[in-house]
Amino acid sequence: MIGSLGVTILQDGGGGTGSGISLKMQEHQKDIVLVTVIAGIFDANSLYARCYFAAAAGDPTATPTPERVVTVATNLVLSLLSPTSDRLPQTVTHACFCWDTAAKRDKNRSPKPAAYVDGLQLFKRLVEHGMGFSMAIPNTEADDAVATVVTNCEKSGQFERVFVISGDKDLMQLANDNVGYFCLGSKYVLTQASILERWKVKKPDQIALALAILGDPGDGIPGVKGWGIKKVKKLFEDVPDDADIMTAYEIITGQMPPNVRTVFDDCLDLTLLDRQIPGLPMPKTATIGDQDVFNSLGLGELRNRCLILTGELAHAELAGVDAID
Repeated sequence: MIGSLGVTILQDGGGGTGSGISLKMQEHQKDIVLVTVIAGIFDANSLYARCYFAAAAGDPTATPTPERVVTVATNLVLSLLSPTSDRLPQTVTHACFCWDTAAKRDKNRSPKPAAYVDGLQLFKRLVEHGMGFSMAIPNTEADDAVATVVTNCEKSGQFERVFVISGDKDLMQLANDNVGYFCLGSKYVLTQASILERWKVKKPDQIALALAILGDPGDGIPGVKGWGIKKVKKLFEDVPDDADIMTAYEIITGQMPPNVRTVFDDCLDLTLLDRQIPGLPMPKTATIGDQDVFNSLGLGELRNRCLILTGELAHAELAGVDAID
């Protein structure tokens, strides 16, 4: 209650009022409609990959059907976005799903099996046409799309808070007082203190510097040979707690021999996120497609569950495997 006025919740299709709060007085009523506008930015390829392997967990030798994988992925999305869920500390009202379309570098990974690719395409169609969320599909990797959408959300002033949903450690560098990082592996929002302790840096955006030193073989980043997390900690000892990334860069590179700095700079080009990809959409509220849309995807039974996103159902039973548990 605000004074003697009732408070109700409204999920609108817009982006908010510029403060993360939307207020509207209903004519002839005393109710104030108050909306806390929260954005959820999904690293969609990371989420889908986890769901694919979770769908096959019961029988590692079997190939899960695309429909099975998409059901698992849908259950995971709903478990995060449902108004009745406690997985995120605040209910997400607007979401954007970001997808890989091109790699920055050759990661020497084997091609995905046909069933994986088919399920991925089906999940994309479900998110766009079944759930109605915005889709960021740039000609680059998903982590850069996530970084750009998060940056645009912060600049817009339309969102009280933003959550990044990912299993990709690179995206921890987006965390700040207004941006939370939900780790699909740990299954909760990581605190900034835990992120800083893991990487031995002074601010999350400096993780790119640590990654350039440590390397990441899975992402094709060699790092500085022989330098590990203890070296990162030592390099950052002279970095002030309030230093920005450029100040931190100057301090740590000042401690590097020229040959090491060359390797480090080459790796840093790969670990820094691009936050300025043009043309990406802002997050938006769910708009659930009609039954024919779900039927055309071969996922007719999922529509009732998805209605929880728009408040049309107070509760939706999530049958099947919840990939996050």
